[in-house]
Amino acid sequence: MADSSFSDTDVTYPDGQSNRVRPPDEIFSAGFKPPVKNSDGTVQKGDVLAANHLNYILHDLYARIAALEAK
Repeated sequence: MADSSFSDTDVTYPDGQSNRVRPPDEIFSAGFKPPVKNSDGTVQKGDVLAANHLNYILHDLYARIAALEAK
């Protein structure tokens, strides 16, 4: 049996964070930036993949799949 949902329960942590937060628009348009090696050999850090952003994305995907399967 396949799982039909992910992160369905709303959780607010003691510091006020939600378990699901929509990533910023720039991440939605270009995706998460990987680490990049510069011409001088240094490495520029990539974007941090926050758990609440990943929860938002997976929750949305699971909900969309469930809606398509229900048709």
